[in-house]
Amino acid sequence: MAKRYAIWNREDDIYTPGVDPKIQGLTYSNQFGTGHFTADEWLMLHPAPPNAVIICSTGDYNGGFFGTLGSLVQIYESEGADFSGANTDEEKLDVIEAFEDERNRTKG
Repeated sequence: MAKRYAIWNREDDIYTPGVDPKIQGLTYSNQFGTGHFTADEWLMLHPAPPNAVIICSTGDYNGGFFGTLGSLVQIYESEGADFSGANTDEEKLDVIEAFEDERNRTKG
């Protein structure tokens, strides 16, 4: 089961590890900027196709990473990850994390 990535449901609020001072006037903005977004605000700022599976970070700061599963699969396939046994989106995330773990073990 994936530990670093999750499939975003397009409903949960997004919390980023920092505050963007250029983004003002949203639901959770303050005088320093915004680091907490509603799902609608996040999608307004970062539009994605309706059928895209959006991946985010797990944990308190789910906005620490965002991407689409299709793009990640393409990238990792080109680097040698084997998705032949991955039939579900969750299984694809597991392959990505296992590939990253193995790559980090061999670099360390």
